Parts: sequence; structure tokens; C-alpha cells
Amino acid sequence: MSATTGLSASHSAELEQLFNQHLNAPQVENVTVDNAKSQFKKIWPEVKQGLDLLKQLAGIVPGVGPFVTIGAGAIVAAGDAAYKALGGT
Repeated sequence: MSATTGLSASHSAELEQLFNQHLNAPQVENVTVDNAKSQFKKIWPEVKQGLDLLKQLAGIVPGVGPFVTIGAGAIVAAGDAAYKALGGT
């Protein structure tokens, strides 16, 4: 046990390992509502294009197309409404 920390060598090594894992962990941005809105407005057109492509590709796969079309259509409708409400054109 260390006289300065009061930790055994194994506990000290474990604590150091946990500290290093925390330092190397992905960092989360401080997200604000305004930041989230601007990020949504920036990426929505590309997301919408991806969903439209998914709907087209799903039409090729038998039995899956209608479900994907309905789901992606609902997401696109909601996304478009949100995009327009946030001032997107």
C-alpha cells in the first residue's frame, strides 16, 4: 500500500487503466437545441436522398418493398415537415 495514496499497487494500476480508458473514450459534444437544429438542417437533404435510394432498392427485393416504402415514406414526410419548420427550403 502506498503511503501517499493509500492504494495498493493493483488498485493503483486499475485506477490508472480506467483513467486512460476514459481519456481515450469518444468525447460527446455539448449539444444545444440550436446546434441540433442546424445540424439537422445541414444533413437532412442527404438523409432524404439516402432514404429515396433505399425505397428504390427495396422495390427490387420481393416481399420487402412495401414495408420499406411505407416506413421510409413516413420518415421522409416527418423529416420534410421538420426541415420546413426549421426554415429549410
